[in-house]
Amino acid sequence: MNASSPAVLNGPFDLTYDSLTAVLPKSASGVFAIGYVDGLDRFRVQRVGRAGADIREQLRTLIGSGNQFKYRLTMTEREAFEIECALFHKLRPPSNISHPDRPRGSGWRCPHCLQYHR
Repeated sequence: MNASSPAVLNGPFDLTYDSLTAVLPKSASGVFAIGYVDGLDRFRVQRVGRAGADIREQLRTLIGSGNQFKYRLTMTEREAFEIECALFHKLRPPSNISHPDRPRGSGWRCPHCLQYHR
């Protein structure tokens, strides 16, 4: 699967310390969606994000910002950035106020809007 078709995320799982420890490996890059399951059993995304080095630690800082999460591990930080951009453009999560920033010094463009963001 490539960054233009990012729909496959694992989960949902509870956004708790114990769940993160049980589900996610240490020191892995990846993307995530935070949200909740509604009354019709649909996962409602409130926020998307990424971690270039440690998705478990990044999600730990977000405990309390949502009930559940989905995730996808990536091989590289660039892959995480491109999938996060795809999720942002496809889902327009209400808690993401602005477009995902590219990693400092990377020079990468969003593959969807072809813009530089910070």
